[in-house]
Amino acid sequence: MAIEAEGYYGGGRGYGRSFYNLLQRELNDNVLVILTSGGAYSAVAGILSRVMPDHIVLINGNVILEIPLDRIATVSKLAGGGPVAPAPGSVAGFPAN
Repeated sequence: MAIEAEGYYGGGRGYGRSFYNLLQRELNDNVLVILTSGGAYSAVAGILSRVMPDHIVLINGNVILEIPLDRIATVSKLAGGGPVAPAPGSVAGFPAN
């Protein structure tokens, strides 16, 4: 399942309550977040622990990540909420060795 911010609310801005509500449904599930910024940090994986009006909180082990909503391109998860493999080159916000 992918939630595409651009597809819902044009240009990645002004997500509105609908994007917030979609993210709320994924609380406590393992998700993969693809970010709008490039580089080694373009994808992060973790448990979606909190959804705020302007950011989300992911937890991966003992790493806590706060991600602004305007930096999210997509949020994906496996059916059933199992762990999602991160994109090559990034794991929970850290570049591959």
